[in-house]
Amino acid sequence: MHPEAIHPNDLFIGLDLTQGIQAGLFDSGGRAQGPLYRSGFRPSDRDSLHERVLSIALEMIGRCPAGKGKLRGVGICGPETWDPEPEDLTGRCPAPQLPELALRLQKSLDLPAFFESTAGALALGAAHTRLGHKLSRLICIWYGSPLGAAVVLDGELITGARRACADLEHTVILLNGAERNEPQYRTLGELIGPRSIFQQAFSAIRQGPTILRSVLLKAGGEALDPESVILAAARNDRAAVAIVGEINRYLAVALANLIHLFAPGAVFWGGFSDRRRGAYFIENFEHALAPLLTSPGTVRQVQAESGVRSRTRAAANLARVRLACGRNHSQPDSQSGRQ
Repeated sequence: MHPEAIHPNDLFIGLDLTQGIQAGLFDSGGRAQGPLYRSGFRPSDRDSLHERVLSIALEMIGRCPAGKGKLRGVGICGPETWDPEPEDLTGRCPAPQLPELALRLQKSLDLPAFFESTAGALALGAAHTRLGHKLSRLICIWYGSPLGAAVVLDGELITGARRACADLEHTVILLNGAERNEPQYRTLGELIGPRSIFQQAFSAIRQGPTILRSVLLKAGGEALDPESVILAAARNDRAAVAIVGEINRYLAVALANLIHLFAPGAVFWGGFSDRRRGAYFIENFEHALAPLLTSPGTVRQVQAESGVRSRTRAAANLARVRLACGRNHSQPDSQSGRQ
């Protein structure tokens, strides 16, 4: 397919499946056209997921303002798999693969539809905006659950046989070295994921007063949002500061390897609900990262858009960028090393 001309009034639907389902209608400049659709509904299988997403997409089509412009495509972002239930301490539930959803949605709507991981959609958006369009290489980190990362080279995501090539969550970290006969290894997801953060917070609560106690009670005593820990740390809660320091230590090891492999001009961060929490986290993360880099200070750490619309806008931008680059649907990655 040849690249298509994108006009200012063209419209795109952005669907975010990161947590529940969110949907928004945007023009080609990323401006929202109407209110955000939000639903906590979590389908249990492929068919119910497709039916629910299709009904939401049809509702968004019905919201298209008369005379505003032509609806050009649908972008979907989310984790590689859909969790029917929120992640809990027992682990993830069986999940259908999401990339096929774009193909099914395209057939149902007769519109180009595209899927990409949340980090990948944010990375593409950053690469085609004023912040990143002059960079030949950039990395985008999605700080959420699951932890995501994506690498852009010359305006295109680097992908492989199993989609994204920058899988931070399963990066292996060595916990101890020569002082023990049997070195211990853990994945980054095990070390800084929600379960690990919960365990650290629960241990801190047992040792003394901490803001984390009230945060955990609000969460029902079963889960702890990493952002809540960051907010407590920004308020100088000693236990939360220690947990954020531990997160930064392991995350810095994984990201330093990516930076040395790809030499990006900048690292873009997304996933924060507001800029204040993101700014606090990134500032402290830079202190953990600097000692691990051969050239500290040469890679900019940039906070991408924050807030509830950031993911739906990234999904809509995904559709816009793909069409502008000459794609008409989410082709299977086995056909190409770069999507």
